[in-house]
Amino acid sequence: LDSKMHIVARPETPVINLQALMSLLKSKDEALWQQSKWMFDKKHFRYLDGAPNPSHKVAFCSFPRSGNTFLRKYLELLTGIQTGADNTLHVNVHLQMQGCRGEDTVDDTVWVVKSHSPWIMPEAPVFKANKVLVIVRNPLDTGLSWLHLCAMNNHATKSPFDYEKEYPNYFDWWVKDSCTHINSWMLQMMKDAKYRDVPMLFIRFEDLIMDPEPQLYNLMRFMLGVKDLSGTNAERRIKEVLAMDTRVTQTYNLKESTKKNNANVHRYTPEQLAWISENLKEFIHFCGYAKLPQDPNNNTGFFEYDGTDEAMNRQY
Repeated sequence: LDSKMHIVARPETPVINLQALMSLLKSKDEALWQQSKWMFDKKHFRYLDGAPNPSHKVAFCSFPRSGNTFLRKYLELLTGIQTGADNTLHVNVHLQMQGCRGEDTVDDTVWVVKSHSPWIMPEAPVFKANKVLVIVRNPLDTGLSWLHLCAMNNHATKSPFDYEKEYPNYFDWWVKDSCTHINSWMLQMMKDAKYRDVPMLFIRFEDLIMDPEPQLYNLMRFMLGVKDLSGTNAERRIKEVLAMDTRVTQTYNLKESTKKNNANVHRYTPEQLAWISENLKEFIHFCGYAKLPQDPNNNTGFFEYDGTDEAMNRQY
């Protein structure tokens, strides 16, 4: 620990050069891969050497409870490098203790920095990035998971009662308030993507749960800036990670409902679902959570629409 309680590499701890790591992952040299296996430890992720990184910094943005900690673990397993975060230790010591050792670290000792930007906490350290990775999730699950976190101050625990039954008026307020914030956040991400100032990649939490392989390939192509990973060491690493026990990908135990698509829909009234469908329709269409007549087999079509809104159809 340094003087501000950040976890840092000891002087004698091996650190990694980012350019060397990227060259390794892009290479098809299997002998080089075997020689470099020491860089990839599924329990102890390493820091970069701090060499200036003016071109490859990645901001990993999410609304809270959208699966960012889950994807962070995949990022660390794939690259061997500890992820950073712009959340301060005032609120995230518990994540630091659970293994997210890069909390409150945004400098060039990390490659990827987790952020809830554009939602920024007071005193959050500022950093610049060249790419933006975004994870999104069904708002019905995000909103309820956020409520559990606020109520229990714990990432892995659910409240011992059902809000919609015990406190229906409060839950109705929460649904509309939380979904308003979720929607504002997502609309800003969509706006940033349309400006194309920096490359952006959107990954859905549901896809990571159902079929992680294509998501991990997309992720590594995005990180490395290459179109084809065939035969590369990056592909070898993806296959190694996919072969691991799924518990390795979890920083904390996932709730059973987290592993199921649309697991919380029964908690919402028809009126609340209608309100969300109308007020979050752009987000819902953009992220593929709309069920439309022209795509009746969409297995993440959690909100049904008649398909007559051409503006929304273009977002889908």
